[in-house]
Amino acid sequence: MKEIREILTDLAEGRAVAAKVLQLPLLRRPTPPEGVLLFLKEKDGWRPAPSRRLQEGMLLVCDLGVEVPVELDNLRCADASDFSLEIRLLVSVDRDSLDTLCSDLLMAREEADIALLQRLVKEALLPCLRRRIEGLEARSLFFGAAGESAIQSAVREASKRLCFKYGLLLRQVLSMRFAGTAYEELRRVEEAERRAAAVKHIKEQCGVTTDEAFRIAAGLRTEGLTRAKVLFCAAASGIIALNAADAANARPAPTHFNPRAPVRSVRLARHNGETVLLAGTQDGVKMLTPDLSLLEEYRFEEGSHGFNAACILGDSLFASHSQFGLVRWNVGGGKAELLWRQPCRGVTSNGSSLFFASANSVLRFAHPPQLLFETTSPVNALLLAPPFLVAGTNNGRLYFFNLKHSTLTWYDTGAKVYSLALAELARGDAVLVGARTEGVRAVTLLMREAMEFVCGERIRWVAGASDLVFGVAYGLKTLYVWQTDKKLSP
Repeated sequence: MKEIREILTDLAEGRAVAAKVLQLPLLRRPTPPEGVLLFLKEKDGWRPAPSRRLQEGMLLVCDLGVEVPVELDNLRCADASDFSLEIRLLVSVDRDSLDTLCSDLLMAREEADIALLQRLVKEALLPCLRRRIEGLEARSLFFGAAGESAIQSAVREASKRLCFKYGLLLRQVLSMRFAGTAYEELRRVEEAERRAAAVKHIKEQCGVTTDEAFRIAAGLRTEGLTRAKVLFCAAASGIIALNAADAANARPAPTHFNPRAPVRSVRLARHNGETVLLAGTQDGVKMLTPDLSLLEEYRFEEGSHGFNAACILGDSLFASHSQFGLVRWNVGGGKAELLWRQPCRGVTSNGSSLFFASANSVLRFAHPPQLLFETTSPVNALLLAPPFLVAGTNNGRLYFFNLKHSTLTWYDTGAKVYSLALAELARGDAVLVGARTEGVRAVTLLMREAMEFVCGERIRWVAGASDLVFGVAYGLKTLYVWQTDKKLSP
C-alpha cells in the first residue's frame, strides 16, 4: 500500500488520474497540492469536499487530467498493412460518473495510474480505430484530413465507452504519429512528389531554369533574397526598433515608442500605399509609422491582456483578443465594433478576405462566419503564407490550408506553438515557429523540411529574413539572433 504522500505526488505530477484515501497517518496529515480535487461520499453520491483537509474514504482526482501515451500496432487500411500509430491523449475523470469510477476502477486498487490507463485506453481505442480506418486509402490516412477525422471519431467513440465503463474521458489528442514500413515508404513518395512540385513552383515563380530551381529547392540560392533591415520588438516598455545589418551588431535604433498600456503584439500592414505598424496594447491598437511616430489610436476597453494580432482590410482595422474576441474599427477612427464574442488568437487578411482563429476553428469572416477547418487543439497563432493559411496549435501542429484548392495538411512540431512568422530562406519560403522547444524551427512551405536554430530557451516570438532569424525568449527578457548559415550559434 502506498503512503498518502506518494499518492498525492502521483496525482500532482500527472502519474495518476484518481485515487482513494484508504489510510492516513495519525499525525501530520499532508495538505493536498493545487490541482488535486477532493470528494466526499454522501447519500446521494460524491460531492466536493468542503475543506482541503484529508479524510479516510475520500476520492482524489487530478483536475486537469494526465497525458497517456499509447501505441496501437498491427493496423491496416484499404491498401496498406502492418503499420502503427503512436498517440498521446489527455485522459481525465468525468465528474458526473464518480460512482462508476469508484465501483469499477478503484474497487480493488488505490489509484488509477498511467500503466492502468494505457491498458484501458488501448483496449477501448484499438477496435474503434481499426473499424474507422479499414476503408481509407493509406495516403488519405497518413497525410490527409480524412485520416485525422477518422482518428478523432475513433477517439470520441472510445471515450464514450470508457466513460460508461470506468468514468474516464479522452479529453484531447495531444499528438499522434504513424510508424512502420508502409508509412515510411509512402512518406518517401510523398516527399519526392512534394519536392517535384516545389521545383515546378519555383521555376514558374522565379522564371529560372530547371537546374536553378533545383538549386533553390536544395538551399543553394544566393541571389535575389530579401535581407533583414529593421526588426520591431514589443517590449514591456513599448516598441523597440533594432538595426540588423548583421548578427554581431544588432542594436537599438534611435527611435522607440512608449505607450501608456503594455504592448502585446506588433504587426506590419499597408495603409494608403505605405507600410505602417499595428501595435496591440491592453487598451486598443496603435497605428505607427516605421520610425515609430504615432499616426492613430483605436481605443477599446482595457483587458487583462493586449490584442494579439491586427490587420487592415479595405477601410477597416481588425484585431483579435484572447478575452474579448474579434474587434473592428474604421481606419479613419471612430467607435470599436465587437464582431465575434469568443476568444480569438489570430487575425490576418489576403487583401480580399479576412481570416481569424477562435478555439479549435479557423474561419473566414462573413455573415455568418464561414468555417474553413477545425483543429485537434486550440489555435494559438495564425499566419498567411500564400497559397496557405497556416495555424499553429496548442498540441504542436501546423495546419496548412490551401486557400486555392481548399485542401488541408498538417505538420507535427512536437511542442506547443506560441507564434508564427514567414521568412524567405535559401530553401524557399519557410514558416518560423516559436514553440515550447529550445530555439526556433523553420519549416519550408512547399517541401515541409525543418531547420533548427538552437538556443537554451523556449522562444515566444519569431521573425526573420534570408540572412537573420530572430527569437524573443519566453520570459520576454532575451533576444536571440541567428545568422541563417550558423544555426547552432545565436
